[in-house]
Amino acid sequence: MHAFEAETRFAERTQTIITKEDIPLETLRREYSHIAQQYGVLLNEVMKITRVSDSTQAELRRTRKELFVALQSAEVQRNTAERLNEQKTEILSVAAHDLKNPLASIIGLVQILIDKLEGDEEKTYILSVIQSSSERMLSLINNLLSNSAIEFGKLSPEFTDSNLLTTVSEVIIANTARAQQKDQTITFAYDDSSYSVHGDVQLLYELCDNIISNAVKYSPANSTINITLTAIAPESADAPGCLRLSVQDQGPGLSEDDKNKLFGYFQRLSAQPTGGESSHGLGLAIAKKIVEIHKGTIWAESKRDEGIPGSRFVIELPAQD
Repeated sequence: MHAFEAETRFAERTQTIITKEDIPLETLRREYSHIAQQYGVLLNEVMKITRVSDSTQAELRRTRKELFVALQSAEVQRNTAERLNEQKTEILSVAAHDLKNPLASIIGLVQILIDKLEGDEEKTYILSVIQSSSERMLSLINNLLSNSAIEFGKLSPEFTDSNLLTTVSEVIIANTARAQQKDQTITFAYDDSSYSVHGDVQLLYELCDNIISNAVKYSPANSTINITLTAIAPESADAPGCLRLSVQDQGPGLSEDDKNKLFGYFQRLSAQPTGGESSHGLGLAIAKKIVEIHKGTIWAESKRDEGIPGSRFVIELPAQD
């Protein structure tokens, strides 16, 4: 018998005695006996519930204690991991910084030798290999230093009003020589809108360079890279406008798996550079961080899985009124 049923019967028996008048003594004794039995049943049921409740509470207390201990242990492990990760990055940053200047000197000295040995194709070729390898190493070091500064908040952006059109134009000029080596064509479309942006000029240059140089790196020979810069009007009087940079290439495109890990650190995608360039898996991750610093958005569009080649990277940054 459940506690609720026992309680109901006990209440009914009690009510019967209370409401009846002139109850014979024998009937009263019999009713009292029934009430006593039902009270005993009710008391047993209540005691069962109490024991279950006490057991449950004890189990909850034990579980809560174990959970607290587990959380404390996890917090200690997390703090240890963060500290070790910071130390690792600090060591990596110091090593990268110490390598940067010697590499820059090597690149400069090699260029001097190439100029002096003009006409000696064999030696010039060897020196050009040294130069390109040193440039790739310097690029990796610069990326590592940028990533370290961004990740640990050691970067102090200097926000000023500048013209994004000027920055994008400079980046295109810097990448034109590499594109020409692959017989690639870079087109740049914009209008007479204002492209004023409030941001760190150096970081914005690095952002645009990461995206545009990637297009050159992964596009095949004799292809076209279309770059557009557009000023998007605000949707309402209270909303700010934005500047949209779009870089469309004719490369192999991105698979769904590529899209899922696109902006992660040291992620290797299915596409490979088309001119033997190196890929460190840092450029897009740094680009995303820079966009976030400027309160913008970045995304990629591709329909490779539908058999349509090419990728389109889009950056939107708040426009400066």
